[in-house]
Amino acid sequence: MKAYQKLYFKSFGYAPSDAVYSEISGDIANDIHHIYSRGMGGTSEPDRIENLIAVTRDEHDNFGDKKKYYAFLFEMHARMMDACGVKYDKEYIREQIQRWKE
Repeated sequence: MKAYQKLYFKSFGYAPSDAVYSEISGDIANDIHHIYSRGMGGTSEPDRIENLIAVTRDEHDNFGDKKKYYAFLFEMHARMMDACGVKYDKEYIREQIQRWKE
């Protein structure tokens, strides 16, 4: 398991064998996705829970690495973190939503 996946699992209290569900559809997730890309000109910031979201493969294909969906993904992720009691930097999320709103 990669470091960013471990961060996600730890933050949400998942065990490695647990099923993880998409934060968009509620279906079983296949990927822990960086909302704001780490590669190809993306961020070089260290991984943080605020930038990681669980998605299905179709959601990853449809929403992943597309700037027009960043605000939506940050909003969905914030809702999930709130619902699950995950501690996170709310100001960072607000800044990212504002930054990427169309």
